[in-house]
Amino acid sequence: MNLFSDLAGNYNYGYQFDNTVQKPQALMADAQGEGAAGTTLVQNGWITNDNTPTWMLSTGKMTSKVLIRSTDGSYYKEVDITNQDDYQFQMDEPLSEGKHSFEFSYIYQDGTANEIQSPWSDPFTFTVDSKAYIIKAGFDNVTLDHSIYDKALYNLLVANDPTGGNKVTKIDEWTDFKVSADDSVKDTIDVSELLNLKDVNAGNVTEFLSVSYLTGDSGKHTVLSIDRDGKDGKFSSTELIVFNNVDTTLAELLKNNQIIY
Repeated sequence: MNLFSDLAGNYNYGYQFDNTVQKPQALMADAQGEGAAGTTLVQNGWITNDNTPTWMLSTGKMTSKVLIRSTDGSYYKEVDITNQDDYQFQMDEPLSEGKHSFEFSYIYQDGTANEIQSPWSDPFTFTVDSKAYIIKAGFDNVTLDHSIYDKALYNLLVANDPTGGNKVTKIDEWTDFKVSADDSVKDTIDVSELLNLKDVNAGNVTEFLSVSYLTGDSGKHTVLSIDRDGKDGKFSSTELIVFNNVDTTLAELLKNNQIIY
């Protein structure tokens, strides 16, 4: 099939191009985003631990074909569908670890049965990290048991919220968090997206993160709290996650690089 482009640089693959119809809208469903609890939607720019995610497309027209391509030119696929304006497509090849970006277009027929191609969607960019465990609002118990190490990642779900929308009924509990400076076995927690309101660095990180302790029958439990804007005062320090049966300090976690901020 021949590759053509219009004056605006929009490529198509042998179909008549119509720049007046709407671009398709894309969302991605990550089947592993909440572990056994279900499926979460991945937004543009997020991290997913699913290397064969499912795309959910809305076209606004009765569509006969969906076109999918990577922005670096390494992947292109045409998928035949049966006159739908919403469509789901699961990646048929596992994606490599790291950053990816995809665009989408669709084919529809005009009144004379010509095949017309829509504009390409805006790029949908995301990162595949198989070690990341995506923590989502309403999922309160984190039991990670990979044999080597685990990473818990907090996405920003609600911007105007002390925990970014991640706390609903209680704080999250991590039942097997391992404190270690050894990169091959240490667990990590990534709160960088929750702290994107400020320039957080080694010199001021204690304005944003703190630890306290719970006591109980099993001993001491370390609680990590977050103040998303530090000294600004819009948010206050709020409990985010408790590491059960772990006795550690913020200084130790930071020294070990077990908190990504």
